[in-house]
Amino acid sequence: LFMLSAWVLCGLSLLLVFKAIGGMGLLYDKMGFLALWAIMTASVAFATIAGFVSMMPGGLGTREWVLIETLGPIVGTPQVMLAAGILRLQWVVAELLAGGVLWYLDRQWTQFRKHPN
Repeated sequence: LFMLSAWVLCGLSLLLVFKAIGGMGLLYDKMGFLALWAIMTASVAFATIAGFVSMMPGGLGTREWVLIETLGPIVGTPQVMLAAGILRLQWVVAELLAGGVLWYLDRQWTQFRKHPN
């Protein structure tokens, strides 16, 4: 259940990136929000799994290639290339922020355990 919600949020993230860069107006009107969200979620899930299987660090290049191949015919290759780059940057920043917060919390917890007063 946790992973399903994570995939759904990743799909929403990609859909919002596409919405921000534009060029999805007709497709959005024709298919609707939920259908596009489902397509984006499936594409992101497939791309992430392909990145794991590829054994490249962070799925570098593999995730982007899968997104281009799966979404290019639907949305257009230039838009997918731009969105894949933005998505990669967005995820790296999110991972760095999460790592920094967890590092800080671990440090605070360690200090508290050494000096509980």
